[in-house]
Amino acid sequence: MKKILFAVFSLLCAMTVIGNSLWVPPILSLLVPGGGQAYNRDFLKTGIFAAGEIVVGGLLYNEYKNNGERESAYRDIFIGILLFSVADAYISAELKDVQPLEDKSDTIKTK
Repeated sequence: MKKILFAVFSLLCAMTVIGNSLWVPPILSLLVPGGGQAYNRDFLKTGIFAAGEIVVGGLLYNEYKNNGERESAYRDIFIGILLFSVADAYISAELKDVQPLEDKSDTIKTK
């Protein structure tokens, strides 16, 4: 429990100290499940990615301890979720600063 609280506190400190950077969310996403999404203030995705990584990681650990047949499948799923989380954190950080195009449909004059 202390490690979890330390990880959450460290994540909150990193969010306030580091500022805006494109590479912080992917690195946090590698270190903490859902960390990059939390840094981008996308808390729904934080919960989804954290739950996915924790559940599949638990299944992977259980298969490892029991010498199960599905260990490689769970490992591949875990790596896929992790890479998707890193990519999502980077893309969300990249798109956070993009301004939407203005709607200019009212300026078009019809004859």
